[in-house]
Amino acid sequence: MEKENSIGIVKTESVTFKDEFFLESGRILSPVTIAYETYGTLNDNKDNVILVCHALTGSAHAAGLSSANENSAGWWDAMIGAGKTIDTDKYFVICSNILGSCYGSTGPSSIDPYTGSRYALKFPVVTIRDMVKAQKKLLNYLNIEKLFCVIGGSMGGMQSLEWAITFPEMVENAVIISAAGRITPMAMAFNTVARYAITKDPNWNEGNYYGKTTPKDGLAIARMAGHITYLSDASFNAKFGRRLGYQDSIFDFSSSYEVENYLKYNGYKFTERFDANSYLYILKAMDIFDLSYGYGSYEDATAGVVELFDLPVNTIGDLYSISSALPHFAVPNFSYETVAAVLPDAFTIAVLAAIESLLSAVVADEMIGTRHNSNMELVAQGVGNAGSAFFGGIPATGAIARTAANIKNGGSSPVAGMVHAVILLLVLVLLMPYAAHIPMPCIAAILFQVAYNMSGWRTVVQVAQHSPLSDAAVLLVTFLLTVIFDLVVAIVVGLSLACLLFMKRMADVTEVKEWEYVEDTNDEQGRMKPVPAHVMVYELTGPIFF
Repeated sequence: MEKENSIGIVKTESVTFKDEFFLESGRILSPVTIAYETYGTLNDNKDNVILVCHALTGSAHAAGLSSANENSAGWWDAMIGAGKTIDTDKYFVICSNILGSCYGSTGPSSIDPYTGSRYALKFPVVTIRDMVKAQKKLLNYLNIEKLFCVIGGSMGGMQSLEWAITFPEMVENAVIISAAGRITPMAMAFNTVARYAITKDPNWNEGNYYGKTTPKDGLAIARMAGHITYLSDASFNAKFGRRLGYQDSIFDFSSSYEVENYLKYNGYKFTERFDANSYLYILKAMDIFDLSYGYGSYEDATAGVVELFDLPVNTIGDLYSISSALPHFAVPNFSYETVAAVLPDAFTIAVLAAIESLLSAVVADEMIGTRHNSNMELVAQGVGNAGSAFFGGIPATGAIARTAANIKNGGSSPVAGMVHAVILLLVLVLLMPYAAHIPMPCIAAILFQVAYNMSGWRTVVQVAQHSPLSDAAVLLVTFLLTVIFDLVVAIVVGLSLACLLFMKRMADVTEVKEWEYVEDTNDEQGRMKPVPAHVMVYELTGPIFF
């Protein structure tokens, strides 16, 4: 019975290459068998090919059913098929089993033709690049010279990256999912634990366990270590919490938490379908993988990827005219018509610039525990902005980000600001031509870091939790408007909302009481003053603003 929307029953094919296959290690492997499946139809131009690369323990069976059993669907059946993301009505899709695996391609469980027994640990160590070269050999066999796309996740993403670097002339597009150009030391540490779990299993027998008891426990524990890395700490909490799997006593080892059951089930289930030696070899390939190998540096290799796919990574020079020349003095042309036309905008800019400069001063006050002189701040800013106009400059404000960065690095006096200005001038004169080559994503990363450092998110959380609802509302609205629109809109709306809410709060805490007129005929000492009949007396309790 075919699964709904499946492409039907698919047969895994294989091809054996009897010529010598040279590995990165210098070893030679021969013959080499590659298992693969194809879906869809190759067009006449042979330019609609998508190569799907599987992950660590995947197989060539990416889509469709391997048998009449509806539970035999491929590992990416939801993605590949007619009308699906990888549409087999449009594309000819190929998925091959990687070299070193145990699903039909040559690996440690394969028969060594020279000995007639399994390779086991006599199988040579293979790399991601070796796997890609084997895939390239398969494509040559299928007479395919161009890939519309190569796609893969995790270790499949590593293969996609390697395709883009090693065979750029063949790859038109590459989709890399949850993969990196090299794994981190922590990932290598988990792989080391997995390898030790397998090799320390008594049944591993130096890899010669074929036809005997397999190292089931070691492989299961290795897979458990892998599963720990597949979920984040937050995901583990959401999925399992600290729930017990069975309603047993927690004071013995027969009971277990749900997270333990999850690891044990998936670990031992895995041993039913995968070879322990293949797991060792593939983990080793992941450890060895480094995109920079042969390219001088990691940055050189990744730059090649950017260049290959013509990624829209702009530099400063792409977006702005860069010159190291100092600006020339020039007196702007003044006329009554010009002044009348720009005066409203100039007034708005001046007010907003003043507000932001004072905000910058307040931020600095909080960071160094001082109190600024508002008049000095505004006069200095006004003089600077007026003078900059004679050199083609535009109005500027006190830079909160640079102020915060200066203070965090120890600069808390006016001298720090002067040094900062001199350094910027030197950068302008000496380094500006080189600055044109700085990628904009680098600037974005720096600004993200600076924004995080000066965001005061802990204060924001504290305001949201403990301040009046009106203050929290003003903060949230101003923040959202700044992100969605711009600072001008945010300040205008934020100030207006703050004023309205402030007036509302003052009205709520103010009490107005009318005095009652009392005529006391016994007030012989004149303590009460007579009030004319047309005068009313009110008592106001609360703040009064003028």
